[in-house]
Amino acid sequence: MNIGILNYNTGNLKSVEAALNNFGINSIIINSKIDFDRVDILILPGVGSFNRAMSYIDEMDFRELILKFSKNKFILGICLGYQILFEESDESPGVKGLGLIEGSIKKIITKNKRLKIPHTGWNNIEIVKNGKLLDQVDSNELFYFVHSYYASIKDPRIITSNFYHGSKFCSSIENDNIYGMQFHPEKSGRQGLKIYENLINLI
Repeated sequence: MNIGILNYNTGNLKSVEAALNNFGINSIIINSKIDFDRVDILILPGVGSFNRAMSYIDEMDFRELILKFSKNKFILGICLGYQILFEESDESPGVKGLGLIEGSIKKIITKNKRLKIPHTGWNNIEIVKNGKLLDQVDSNELFYFVHSYYASIKDPRIITSNFYHGSKFCSSIENDNIYGMQFHPEKSGRQGLKIYENLINLI
């Protein structure tokens, strides 16, 4: 089994790589088109801007390869990687996301001055549906978030957990073989490592 971490010239590749190393997994950094054939699971890591990530993906001709990969293999999007799974984002009007999940990314807006944007730090999640990646993860566990945007999802049935930051937002989804998380499991201690263990156990 090989797990690939897509390099789209942004994101925190090393943190994800280190988390997988805990389970003896030697991950492959995806830098070229031929690398896609070497992996069984593809991780789209977090951190960065929607426009920069998608511009690099299109520049490298990765878009069609990701869409082809999604037909029969597992994809996990984390933070920014989660957001580019969607169709579009308020952060980058006119820029098309991957469109693997129906919905769009919206700016978090709040009138409560005590709520900081970007939303940065630890936040508990509320599990609303038993998902494969959240197996044996307790509701109300704390996970680490860094973001200013949230996912507006067309089909609420794919939501597996929510979080609250002034309002309720989706924190994770599972749609067949496509998984996404707004938080960073690689920065979330033992509960985050449990998610990576569940990911590995998919195969």
